[in-house]
Amino acid sequence: MKKISTIFLAFVVVIILLFSACKNDTDTPFDPDPKPDPKIKILYASKESGDYNIYIMDIDGGNKIQLTDDYGSGPAISPDKAKIAYTIHVSTPTVSAAIGLMDIDGSNKKRLTYKNSGSPAWAPDGDYIYYDTSGEIWKIKSDGTNDTKILSASKANGSQISHDNLYIYFNSDPNWTPNDTINRADIDGSNLTNILESDGVADYALGTRRLNSDSTKMLLSTSENGAGYNDPLNIYELDISGSSKTPIFTRSGNESYKCGAYYSSDTKIIFIYSADYTVSDSYDIWIADSDGSNMTQITNNGYDELYPIIIE
Repeated sequence: MKKISTIFLAFVVVIILLFSACKNDTDTPFDPDPKPDPKIKILYASKESGDYNIYIMDIDGGNKIQLTDDYGSGPAISPDKAKIAYTIHVSTPTVSAAIGLMDIDGSNKKRLTYKNSGSPAWAPDGDYIYYDTSGEIWKIKSDGTNDTKILSASKANGSQISHDNLYIYFNSDPNWTPNDTINRADIDGSNLTNILESDGVADYALGTRRLNSDSTKMLLSTSENGAGYNDPLNIYELDISGSSKTPIFTRSGNESYKCGAYYSSDTKIIFIYSADYTVSDSYDIWIADSDGSNMTQITNNGYDELYPIIIE
């Protein structure tokens, strides 16, 4: 009889444990449609207001906020994610574009440069903002001081600073022809080296966050036009050490991909895509795995988007 009671008691304990487990599962139901992380944002330029201006939105395209209203393009987020450097429009006899700075919410706007300049890129430590001007690369502090020339090269543009703050990468096209080279210099402008020699097509350095997390690869917007420049473009990944480039997407017809930027994890990229580049205002923001698979459309509003980057 004692043996039967012991067996019965064990049976009751097992039933209670099974019931508790089922109850816990019920208390935390599986979500078949997980929501996107609200902390991840997309910073980009858009012609939605008529001319290019800078916007920020959630990763799924929601909660869109316009940050500029008098032209803004080429946004670059500071390493601490508190400020945005960008290209502003200037109407003077000698200057048409300059570098501007604002807080992440669009407040405290100010002008940093007073010569034709664009394509800002932050140093990884946030100390300087690098930019292009008249075929040269300069740097300036975010308070507008220490405006210093770094290097002169033939039509240098699209500077990008390595994550270890040791090198400057940029492209150069001395004749504005399909004759681009991708170049690297030490952070002080010395030891200029060609990473990718001219190969008969235009390799544009468009947008920021083009270097992957260890600065061994770079995203290029490369022309696949028969003339060697202009649209249609495709996004290529450049192996910096091997000086070779590989297309991310298999492009056909009038499709065009450009302005690729890495996520911090390197597993995904954000870019703009048009199914027919000959149609006005047809470039929208898309996200894909870094090998080009699993493309997901983010915007579809009938306005050209440009220079998207992820804020994580």
